[in-house]
Amino acid sequence: MVFNDERLYYDGSMKNYTKEQIFVLLKCCLIIGCSLGMISNCMGIFFSPISQSLAVNTAQVSVISTLVSLLNGFMAPLFVKFVRKFRIHTLMTFGVLLDITALISISFTRNIYLMYVFAALAGMGISFTSFVPATMVMRSWFGERNGVPNGIMMSFTGIAGAVLNPVISRIITAYGWTNGFRVMALILLVLSLPCALTIRMKEETVAASSGKRIASVTVIPMKMYVLLFASVIFLYMNAGMNVHTASMGVEAGHSLQFSATLVSCVMIANVVSKLILGALADHIYPIKATAIVVSFSFIGTLILLFFRGNAAAAVIGAFLYGFVFAGNTVGVTMTTQAVAKERYSEVYSRLAIVNALAYAFTVTFLGFLKDTSGSYSLPLIYILCSIALSILILLLLHKMKMAGKRAR
Repeated sequence: MVFNDERLYYDGSMKNYTKEQIFVLLKCCLIIGCSLGMISNCMGIFFSPISQSLAVNTAQVSVISTLVSLLNGFMAPLFVKFVRKFRIHTLMTFGVLLDITALISISFTRNIYLMYVFAALAGMGISFTSFVPATMVMRSWFGERNGVPNGIMMSFTGIAGAVLNPVISRIITAYGWTNGFRVMALILLVLSLPCALTIRMKEETVAASSGKRIASVTVIPMKMYVLLFASVIFLYMNAGMNVHTASMGVEAGHSLQFSATLVSCVMIANVVSKLILGALADHIYPIKATAIVVSFSFIGTLILLFFRGNAAAAVIGAFLYGFVFAGNTVGVTMTTQAVAKERYSEVYSRLAIVNALAYAFTVTFLGFLKDTSGSYSLPLIYILCSIALSILILLLLHKMKMAGKRAR
């Protein structure tokens, strides 16, 4: 994307936000938080109630969450095609309405296989309100230096999970899981739908003297393209340990209540790390910034591997491990922008498929490693190797990017 008006390029200072930018950022925060943040992060609390109500295994119910994640990823390239024909607010409104319909339908369903169908619809809806469309809006309003607004926006997935998990949980306990889904649909209706209806892309203009099509500006070398996809695979694999955090705490000898606190530590780090990486990416090279922030998760995982039996060490380790979420959200976004530039939307939508597959595989594989070995030591070693590889690939990608700039 090329912008004629240099004022569109946010320089990393909060004082340079305009009112229009603030409102766009707020709308994206609410849309992301109530769709991806709420539906993905709150789905786990429905597993046990649904399992008991329908007399099915928890594993069968967990497929709902897997389908939401996979459909979200696989539909992303289709969204990029639609956005060339329809306005962004039309597509995001459609996504919110699809999510509302899916959640209400699940609440009236008593067949697990029908739930799978509606879960797939929810995943499709999220793909129209998730990171791909939201980062496109951020990029159009803030230019290439959009680390801070992206960090704020993406942190709302963690904020929504932290705030709404106990609220929805109490509703489920008091009024049943069916009303839990209906309340989620109501939240989307009240908070997300008005934002989706009114959100707009900043008008983009191309210098008349350029004489070139924007699509032809960026040519990505094959080596850099491969490294980009490899870095994203490992960055998303890093996050797979999150759903096992509570079980890991219990395995280490802690109480269930304390183990739940470890999950809260991860969620707090989810928010904090995204804000840190967003600010850092606007002031140093974004790929390098991502490698620096992800390195904290390596330290945290190392602490959990050797000292998770100690309460204080487990809290510190869980918090530092939570920095992985900055890497696979803000980091992936900023790295893709740095590498793909004008082809950002096309490349990022393809990465969304890789993200969904890598994360789904890792969550299942970590469970297999734990069952096979009898402890979480082997899964933590696996995560350590994954984090180390992601940092190494990011540094190679950064070096290649800097070499390309010097060559020009």
